Amino acid sequence: MDLWSLVTAFPWRSLLDVSALILSIVNGFMLFRSYVRDRPRLSVKPVYPEVYQWFFKLPSEPFEGQPTTKFGFLAYLDILNRGLRDVTCDAWNLCLQKPDGGKVGPLNPLSIVEPRILLGKSTMPKTYPVLGQRGEFSTGEMMVKSGDSISGFAYYIFEYVGGTESTVIRSDGTVMGNVIVTDIFGKSASEKIVFREITLDRARSLVTGIENADAEMERKLQDQ
Repeated sequence: MDLWSLVTAFPWRSLLDVSALILSIVNGFMLFRSYVRDRPRLSVKPVYPEVYQWFFKLPSEPFEGQPTTKFGFLAYLDILNRGLRDVTCDAWNLCLQKPDGGKVGPLNPLSIVEPRILLGKSTMPKTYPVLGQRGEFSTGEMMVKSGDSISGFAYYIFEYVGGTESTVIRSDGTVMGNVIVTDIFGKSASEKIVFREITLDRARSLVTGIENADAEMERKLQDQ
């Protein structure tokens, strides 16, 4: 058999198919490696956890003749992106941990007036942003750039029929929660938060009209 016959008889098509398969596997591996390396990596934590994480009892109305109990939860959060790609946060929810091991939630954040807090001996209160909400010093943008962070308050309400206040309050008077931040790709990060009780009057001094936040939300939904 001469050289030309050997060349034409060689299974070049099969070799090309195998080469194309190997190349596609290598390319897929490189793309996956690039995604894993560059993907956004969110983390969330409470800002000054001993100071700014509060809960308080809200006025409540009976439901079908049964008493109800309502609590408000005000958290000051910092969301950090440790990855190499910018990413937008899609949700920031709160789950409460009952003393008996059960869970409540996830609770969705409600719109509130920006908190105004007096610091030290200052007579001029500082205005704080609310996550996802346009305000005096905030655009409400929830994109977290690579190596950057955003911070702001989030407000949640938990209401239940019957029961006692100890449903979520622990023996030391605190409430344990878990905040969960989810990006637009469905990846989530979570962190525990310990809420300490303040009076409703104190909450009102921080956020104007905070006791009516849920009613205001319902009114806006009905107007849509």
